[in-house]
Amino acid sequence: MPSLPSFRSRTALLIGEEGAERLARAKVFIAGLGGVGGTAFESLLRSGVSSFFLVDGDSVDITNLNRQILFTQKDIGRPKAEAARERALSINPDCQIEISEKRIDGTWDSFPFADYDVILDCIDDVNAKAFLIKKAEKSGALLLSSLGMGFRRDPTKVKIDRMEDIKGDRLAKALRQKAKEQGISLRGVLFAHSEELPASRGAKVASMMMVPSASGLALAYAAVDYLLSRESGGK
Repeated sequence: MPSLPSFRSRTALLIGEEGAERLARAKVFIAGLGGVGGTAFESLLRSGVSSFFLVDGDSVDITNLNRQILFTQKDIGRPKAEAARERALSINPDCQIEISEKRIDGTWDSFPFADYDVILDCIDDVNAKAFLIKKAEKSGALLLSSLGMGFRRDPTKVKIDRMEDIKGDRLAKALRQKAKEQGISLRGVLFAHSEELPASRGAKVASMMMVPSASGLALAYAAVDYLLSRESGGK
């Protein structure tokens, strides 16, 4: 009698049963659940990763709904991390989701980042980004980071690169300066960035769904590629 289809059946057809098991055993830390982080999270969840630590200190606002895949009208006013966990459990009831609404800063110094295989930085705070890069280097986790995705419309311009190959991104420039000040190496970090020149900037960040989601998908792909390419046995 043939076995019944499982949540990972179609994924296993593409990456094999062993690959699907590797994703199921992986642990991913995600900071930021907006347009980039939300898409990265849902993509990894649907790909079969089942253990996450999610961090976001914001609540869902109606202005988020034009681009943030995790949320609907019923979530307005709710903490993003809480709403994200509920959505994840509605997709895969067997997933393990821990959440925090505490912003990334020095108070995370004792957090066990070494327990995680991949750290996704989907936030725009330069100090927090620098902190996560330092922690990833010490823990041995792969750090994947998103740069500026606002004021852009073309998702085909989003790429994954090393910092030395990125030009014209204000967040990259600020992070380079911060890294220089703090003696942080950016060599081991992969960045999602857009080669599209930003439109004229206003007081508030202008954004549609396509570009942040493209960044989230690119980060999810890089995470999956890393998890599948590692030798058995973990880090």
